[in-house]
Amino acid sequence: MATTDRAAEKQRKKDEKAAKRQARIDAMNAKIDARIAKSEERTAEHAQRAEEIKAQGAERQEKLAAQRDARRAELQAAKAAGKAKRETQENKKPTHPLKCMGRLGSHFVSNGQYSSGFTKIPIAGATAEFESGAEKKRVTGTRVITGAVLFGPVGAVAGGALRKNKTKCYVTITFADGNVVIIESPIKDEPKARKFAATVNAAGVYYADRD
Repeated sequence: MATTDRAAEKQRKKDEKAAKRQARIDAMNAKIDARIAKSEERTAEHAQRAEEIKAQGAERQEKLAAQRDARRAELQAAKAAGKAKRETQENKKPTHPLKCMGRLGSHFVSNGQYSSGFTKIPIAGATAEFESGAEKKRVTGTRVITGAVLFGPVGAVAGGALRKNKTKCYVTITFADGNVVIIESPIKDEPKARKFAATVNAAGVYYADRD
């Protein structure tokens, strides 16, 4: 009987130790699970925060881009407005007398007069047109001053004498009194001829406004 009791007591103590050991293992596993769960929760929170930061960054970039586009549009509008204002002011400015002076060969415009040799005509109201020799145009129904080429390669010729000549260019000046002067120049002097025509037109307006 005593032997049976001792065996039972020994088994009981053994079972208690096994139960305590298992309890410690279960407690440790619970702690580990809790730590894992907390780590996963933190990871999820970090991921969510990263997404929020990314979204905020994208929103900020879009906002900055919109601000840049708006600023660029404002600057372009201001630039266009400034350009239009300057052009308006330039158009309102009277032509300076110095811009109403020019020369093409023996032909001069200065002090309100067109002159070539002994010919002098008021420039007020005069208009000029540049023509290339490739454009065959003739003056009809007008009085053309002088019918011969004057002073070599640059001179005044009668409208009826004009022929299609690609090596020449012409400036036709029509004065307020109906007289016409046609100035012939070599095609290589086209820039000068165009500038002279522009000078005649500017002078015609400038001095007409002062009559």
